[in-house]
Amino acid sequence: MATTMKVKCKNCNNSFKMYWHTFKADEDIKCPHCCNVLPQTYVDQFVKPAFAGVWELNYKIRSKHHDNYCDLFEFDFEEVFVPIDKFKS
Repeated sequence: MATTMKVKCKNCNNSFKMYWHTFKADEDIKCPHCCNVLPQTYVDQFVKPAFAGVWELNYKIRSKHHDNYCDLFEFDFEEVFVPIDKFKS
């Protein structure tokens, strides 16, 4: 299993994947389609901890399953875009 992060660029509305094993938190995230950039400051502060959390969750579940402590599950998280003016709380 490999932990991936699906990134959707809201500039060009295209998506691309990033893999934990090749993720470089010290670099900007750049859309390969339109070259839109998320600066490294935000990658460090928000993206890396979230991505690392999902990777660690899946790693721990796989490890515990391998040791026969629990059944195997895999977790993916997905954001659904709702425009702010359409969102009802």
